[in-house]
Amino acid sequence: WGFVFGLGINFFTRFAMTQALEHPIAQMIQLTSMVMEGVFERFPKLRVAYLEAGAGWVPYIMDRLDRSYEVWAGKAYREFSEWLKKPPSEYLRSGRIFFSSEGGEPSMTQAIERIGHGTLLYASDFPHETNVARAKHEIEELAARPDLPDAAKQAIFHDNALRFYGR
Repeated sequence: WGFVFGLGINFFTRFAMTQALEHPIAQMIQLTSMVMEGVFERFPKLRVAYLEAGAGWVPYIMDRLDRSYEVWAGKAYREFSEWLKKPPSEYLRSGRIFFSSEGGEPSMTQAIERIGHGTLLYASDFPHETNVARAKHEIEELAARPDLPDAAKQAIFHDNALRFYGR
């Protein structure tokens, strides 16, 4: 949490405001650092999961990182690691970076359009901040989505967790 406080989250007076932003902002910071410092190039077998923030922020950060890469690529002075060999969005689509998905998240369809469904995981945060009833609701909500093909639901609920965590 400490590294997001400098962004003003510590000035919120209600937890709902902090809860809405703490994970997505922190994960954008961490993903930016890992990609732009060339971590995924240096460690080609590394897999990472960004959980508890949904997937709606992923297309946004892909665009921001690609734009920054485009502006600085080919310049005499590089503003990113020499390990970074390709546009950041290629790393996000590599199948090695996983993201949580939330059942009613409308922007999940845009994330799937950009990165596919092969790296989305169902993550409920049970029993930390979610009780059984809420977790069941989230599962039902995701399963009932008419805008997601059955193959995506199968991947999100089962196949991707096996690929990421193993048996």
